Formats: sequence, structure tokens, C-alpha cells
Amino acid sequence: MVGPLGRQTMLDRVLALYSAEKAHATGQVMDLGDLQINVAGEQARWQGKLLGLRPNEFRVLRFMAENPNRVLTRQELVDALGKAGDPEYLRTVDVWIKRLRFGLRNAGGGHLLRTVHGKGYVLDLI
Repeated sequence: MVGPLGRQTMLDRVLALYSAEKAHATGQVMDLGDLQINVAGEQARWQGKLLGLRPNEFRVLRFMAENPNRVLTRQELVDALGKAGDPEYLRTVDVWIKRLRFGLRNAGGGHLLRTVHGKGYVLDLI
């Protein structure tokens, strides 16, 4: 890379490369039953209905889908999104989860995200 890059630009490039690598390894779409995640297109669908997600909510969903049925702490989610180093983001995770739940609920998949009090969040995929 050439020139000075901001943190967000660097993160976007790394995630794009990571996404491209994952897309070639696992295909462009992660099919998880009723949940489909188009990694390259940054879109998610529940039973065919598009979830209206912002970029951070999409990234959270993608990371959780890559680690299903596992409790993920706020810190792990922040680290996965490349936001480490800023303690403000630990509480921002709650906002991301709230928006993600809203998008899932609107599409009919509101039961997927579970809060484990004092620990974190789980994407329940059976």
C-alpha cells in the first residue's frame, strides 16, 4: 500500500481481502439454513427477505455466522471489526446487536440472537 492510510481505510482493505479469500474458500454465499449471507455483496437474507443492515451490523452478523452457537464477548466482536483500542466501542456493540436484532425481527428471524448476561452474545444456529 502506498501513502498514509487512515485506520478505517486500512480495515476496509483488510476485510475486503479477508472476505475475498473466504469467498473463494467457502463460496460467495454462506448458506446457514434460513439465513443466507452474501459475503461479496455484503447482504444478508432471512428466508429470502433482505435484512436492512448497516456495514458494522453486517460485519457483526458475518463474524457471528462464522462462529455460530458460541458466546462471543463484546471485546471479541470489537476486535473482529478492527475497532480495538477504543473502549467506547465496547458499549457500541450493544447498539450494533440492537440494530441487527431489529433487522432480523423485521424479516422474521428475531429469535437467532441470544444475550448471555455478563458474557456476550450468541448466534443460535441449529
